[in-house]
Amino acid sequence: WPEEAWELRAMLLSKSPYLSTEVLMQMDEKGILPDAMVAEICIANPEATSKDGFTDWLEFKAPHPLPSYMIDQIIASWDSKTYRFTLERDMASHHQDMTQAAVLWLDRFQSDSSYTPMDSLRMVWRQVRTSAARYAEALTFIEEGRYDSARIVVEMIPVEDPKLKEKQLEEKDRMLQLVDFFRDMAAAGKSAAQLGHDDITRLEGIIDGQYDRPATWAQNLLCFHYKRCRPPLTGGEDRPAPRMVRAYTADGTAKALPALVIRPNPANTWVVFEYRILKAVDNAYIRVVGIDGRELPRIPITAPEGQPVYDTRNMAKGAYTVELVNAGKTVETGKLMVE
Repeated sequence: WPEEAWELRAMLLSKSPYLSTEVLMQMDEKGILPDAMVAEICIANPEATSKDGFTDWLEFKAPHPLPSYMIDQIIASWDSKTYRFTLERDMASHHQDMTQAAVLWLDRFQSDSSYTPMDSLRMVWRQVRTSAARYAEALTFIEEGRYDSARIVVEMIPVEDPKLKEKQLEEKDRMLQLVDFFRDMAAAGKSAAQLGHDDITRLEGIIDGQYDRPATWAQNLLCFHYKRCRPPLTGGEDRPAPRMVRAYTADGTAKALPALVIRPNPANTWVVFEYRILKAVDNAYIRVVGIDGRELPRIPITAPEGQPVYDTRNMAKGAYTVELVNAGKTVETGKLMVE
């Protein structure tokens, strides 16, 4: 094969298993590598090739599709776990701990005080560098009537995360429309309960059949003040059901409920695993794994919701990983400390 192929192969393998699905697709589209090299590099990146739809694309839609037996080899590579898998899992667990700590901090702060300074809420949300935290931060500015500041926070979302998909960018644009709506209402001296026909029509335009954050907040306003409600998103042929059950705070903003709650934590003699499974229960269970990798007896699950109690009296002190598993997939992961 031409030297270019070997150079490309060496470069891509040197970056494996950290290649993205997009890079693997570009590799095929270049048409430089023979099928064996394409398969070799794909096998070296199981986390990227296991993304939904990639192998179907590579077998049937790619400019240079691979034969089915090579696709089978790529699929077989998914059983092996690379350091990338461990690293991404640990990063996700760390991020989840940060987010849960922020939510618990805010809940405790708000429940212990009749007045919550907005700058305190923003300080908490700024510790979590996600789009969801930026939307929450923007809401604090809206509540204070600082609409320019809210716009700046929202406009920075794609700067902080340049890999946003089209739907996420559309959500950002809807949020900017919602900020402008509240700014115009404030300038006209109107409250949420004093909207006219044109104002309601404008809100409905922001909603436009969507279920993202700004669309949901706009819908909550219409439902609460004007009884223009709609059924919640439950899934279907065109829309997947949301991963989290959602509740709503007193001001109508959406609040995500975790699929797995561990309490008390740290635990001494017992712990409750409160869980919710939104899909059909299929061979579901909760498993507890020690820091040494040893798995404790599993808790079988037969109902979509429950609060099984786990005896911790004979467990060694230390940290444990708790996983909620359904249909062979991990729904939620949490940390348990045993004292």
